Amino acid sequence: MTRRRRISTLCPEVVFDGGTAADGPTGTTLGQATRRARSQMASEAPARTRCMTGFQGTSETIVTQRLTLTGLTAQDADEMLEVLNDERLHVFTGGRPDTLIELRDRYRRFVAGPTEPGDVWLNWIVRLTHEGAAIGTVQATVSMRSDARSVANVAWVIGTAWQGRGYAGEAARALVDWLRAHGVDDVVAHVRADHQASIAVARRSGLHPTDEHIDGERVWRLIIHA
Repeated sequence: MTRRRRISTLCPEVVFDGGTAADGPTGTTLGQATRRARSQMASEAPARTRCMTGFQGTSETIVTQRLTLTGLTAQDADEMLEVLNDERLHVFTGGRPDTLIELRDRYRRFVAGPTEPGDVWLNWIVRLTHEGAAIGTVQATVSMRSDARSVANVAWVIGTAWQGRGYAGEAARALVDWLRAHGVDDVVAHVRADHQASIAVARRSGLHPTDEHIDGERVWRLIIHA
């Protein structure tokens, strides 16, 4: 899937000036309009809560130097089965690869979105730009906290055959840049202390380790808006 899908941002007054969200890690500048919008967002928490519904069920295309991130659809399950059907991808997370039926069901749930009000699921298929082949996924669950701060929990997976080439870091950094451009306040990832590859990806994405641990994983965090 290569079509570009237009979305509403967390707050439509956020202007991405000096580049597009597709610029990803190649270097994005935030212009004065964006900074003014962020200042206004800080004093308009109720409006931000209303704006957050604009994310629901949409993931616009993101383009990096080597990758194209396309919004996940239920139809992607068939192609992704070959990418994810590898026991080695579960060494750190546990479990086993999904069957085709399970993966189709999972992707249909992703597309349908969460049942919790205020939460938004965003999922992308990571593709090699020149070949169009799917090699993994990135995802973000955006939630609005009681103090009106928006927090994105992010995760990534790249198929074993494509690991070791920097694709995970490139895709994850592009995701974080996209979330930043769309007004998210904090980005969080949960990484096992012995998973050196994911630690490297978290660092490349601009996240920093904290003293928090959840279910044996360290919480990495990027505070975008203090």
